[in-house]
Amino acid sequence: MSDSRYFQIDDRGDVLVLRVLVDCLDRSVANDFGADLLSMMDRFSGGRIVIDLSRIQKISAPVLAKLMAFDKRLSADGGSMLLCGAVPEVQQIISLAWPGRWTDEPTTEADAIAALSGARPTVNG
Repeated sequence: MSDSRYFQIDDRGDVLVLRVLVDCLDRSVANDFGADLLSMMDRFSGGRIVIDLSRIQKISAPVLAKLMAFDKRLSADGGSMLLCGAVPEVQQIISLAWPGRWTDEPTTEADAIAALSGARPTVNG
């Protein structure tokens, strides 16, 4: 799977990990960032996705709106998403703009992958 402009993509089978590659997600990149997110829907529809925010130092409201819309569409398609790794300042912005979102988010990528892998329903024969 090839990488996108904004993400390094790591397909772990039942979980897709998207590591954000840039440190500033401001208003000027919101539409392109959103388009990259939507392309993940086409590639991994209905799946479980971890978005690692550890590189981000600045995030804007329009980018958060794209993340919220992506989460809503992914959930409607039967998928789920976890965010992880955000620095405290970015966590605070996410918490203010997206109440309740950051409360239970795993801190590390490994924890997020484990949480989503463990949440996968078991299908019998």
